[in-house]
Amino acid sequence: LVEESISAAPEMALFPVRTVDGTGFKTLVRTGLPTVDFIAASQGIPGSKSTFDNKHFDCSVLGGRIEVWKTVLDAPENGPAQDIKANEATGVMEAALRKIGKQIFYGKTALGSANGFPGLVSFVDSGMIKDATGTTADTGSSVYFVKFGPRDVTLVMGKNGTMELSEFRVESLSDADGNKGPGEVADLASWIGLQQASKNSVVRIKNLTADSGKGLTDALIAAALDLFPAGVTPDAIFMSKRSRTQLQTSRSAVASLTLTGKTGEKGGGSIH
Repeated sequence: LVEESISAAPEMALFPVRTVDGTGFKTLVRTGLPTVDFIAASQGIPGSKSTFDNKHFDCSVLGGRIEVWKTVLDAPENGPAQDIKANEATGVMEAALRKIGKQIFYGKTALGSANGFPGLVSFVDSGMIKDATGTTADTGSSVYFVKFGPRDVTLVMGKNGTMELSEFRVESLSDADGNKGPGEVADLASWIGLQQASKNSVVRIKNLTADSGKGLTDALIAAALDLFPAGVTPDAIFMSKRSRTQLQTSRSAVASLTLTGKTGEKGGGSIH
């Protein structure tokens, strides 16, 4: 089911996933390196050590429920009952992956889910943000540059990494008026969270809008890449279709001119 639905949420095909036994986890984030220096042959150096920040992350419960009326399952024009249930199972899995993909970026903001895990918009360090200075909020979007890995950004699956859809079971269903009828039900359940173990693993370009000169450009991308420390390169850049279109239209077309001389004339040949 996951493989069938993964194309609906491209983030889920890219973000690495690790598992934990419980529903929460801790990770050490290095905030400082030991001190080193060049010294004379007969000179000592003070001892030092790395400094760390112990961060705690929680997994959130992702749930879904499929309800299919028995009359729908029994109707011959709807096809075999097993095919109907399989189609519904694929649908709920696609919806789950889309929800996770959205939560990765928006987290607990209005565009995400308040009961879900915090997203990159909350994790990104203030020094890793490039402001495009657009002001038309209803056309605004962000671009994220992400470095993947256990020491950077990864999804975390609690309860040993299961995303399970239960077997269908017979239950009474309720219609819009509260009237009961027979049907079959299956439940989706998973614990999932997002880890950012280093402030250097995410860069954001914010306030990209439809205002003139406030869309995505190669210059903004270059400025955002410069925010990463030397030696750190993002594994993926995530943007909306609108930002992608802004980037494409900001690039000047380069004309190709071909001058062809006649054979035997001085200077004959092609210039591109």
